[in-house]
Amino acid sequence: MISFNLTAAIRGGAALAAFIPATVSAAPAPVTMAAAAAPAAAVSSRAADARSVADLDAAIKASSIVYKGKLYPALKTPSSGAAHKSSSAAASQNASCPIGSTIAFDQGAAIDLEGGNHKPTNQTWGPDEEVYSPPNPDYVIQSFGRTVSTAGGTYNAGTSQMPPNYSFTNSINYSTATNDLHNYVLSLNIPDVVKANLNTTINNTFSNYQSYAQTLGASAGTVKHHAQVWGTGVFNTSQGHSWYHGYIGGTLICAPAYLHDQALLEAGMKAWVNAVVSRLPRRLEESAKTSL
Repeated sequence: MISFNLTAAIRGGAALAAFIPATVSAAPAPVTMAAAAAPAAAVSSRAADARSVADLDAAIKASSIVYKGKLYPALKTPSSGAAHKSSSAAASQNASCPIGSTIAFDQGAAIDLEGGNHKPTNQTWGPDEEVYSPPNPDYVIQSFGRTVSTAGGTYNAGTSQMPPNYSFTNSINYSTATNDLHNYVLSLNIPDVVKANLNTTINNTFSNYQSYAQTLGASAGTVKHHAQVWGTGVFNTSQGHSWYHGYIGGTLICAPAYLHDQALLEAGMKAWVNAVVSRLPRRLEESAKTSL
């Protein structure tokens, strides 16, 4: 009779198995369609964001101007003269000047003085004072000079300048304006990447406005031209009388009302944001809806 030791067999089998390398590995987990599509979706999303940013950049450039290498929105707000009028028609006819625009002026605040012939030296004509103010309230006097057309005898003439009746540096709280515009952009139905880039543009814009306003700090609101002539003497045979003819000329530069009126600035910037968004392709609106 053949005997069989089960315990020994089990032990022997286990020992043998220790010397036999495993040749069959565990089967890989099945790849789901969602997992396979994830990288492609990420690439597609990045491409869509890139297109959105490119579209936004184009819309911003089409709605802005460049002055000295800096971008400024082409705001369409009422001018200083129309800002306090109730007529919207009057306001629309007085749109703000473009940032950086200049106008040359000449023959401003002209003075023409002629003294009498052979008059005592203590007799005077004048003083005459003439004031030049920019005809458009959205401009200030960037630079000016006095031109003497002709003068002779004994006379005195000169100029003095006065600043505008407002401040470019203290009228606007740019931090508050920035927050208000950011909140407005966040409320719009556009993709998040567009919102982020729009708000970055708003930050840069307000920084540019502050820098531009600082350059206007030394500008004049008005220039006063004054002159006076004296008699040359009753018995002066070489110089019978005194005279003075002169005027002011120079350059005006744009200083729109929204640089010193926060309500106008915010209203103008919101209108500009709307104009930029209206230039974006319709697919961006659909993208915003699907991402909600």
